[in-house]
Amino acid sequence: MKYFPPFTLELTLALIKPHAAKVPYVVKAIERKIIKNKFYIVKRSHCVMHLDHASRMYEEHKGKSFYKRLVEMMTSGPIEAFILAREDGIRTWRGLMGPTRALDAQYTQPTSLRGLYGLSNTRNATHGSGRPSYFIYNDSI
Repeated sequence: MKYFPPFTLELTLALIKPHAAKVPYVVKAIERKIIKNKFYIVKRSHCVMHLDHASRMYEEHKGKSFYKRLVEMMTSGPIEAFILAREDGIRTWRGLMGPTRALDAQYTQPTSLRGLYGLSNTRNATHGSGRPSYFIYNDSI
């Protein structure tokens, strides 16, 4: 009888935003960090996010001053999309990303993904889902 460890894998959506996805060494470095942190890459896609997908993904921010800028940025060019699996995957991915605001990340967690590759609050290099089933919204990933 084989022994299976007493943990379950949690799925999360991980995106590399357009400004970072267009730089090959940044994509490679983020992928290496994903693997180094023992994530399984369930699926990966190089794609352009459609306006309706971006609008749904950031719906919670609708009406806020940065909403339009965020949606436009996410649809401005190709992204790298990953479905990742790991025990405690959402929390771990969020920890790797670091604080949402790039300047906060650069100051408080300079080796986080946003600390290393984030340029602004909107162009902060990465996105991660806050709930395990969120990636289902997009059949193209």
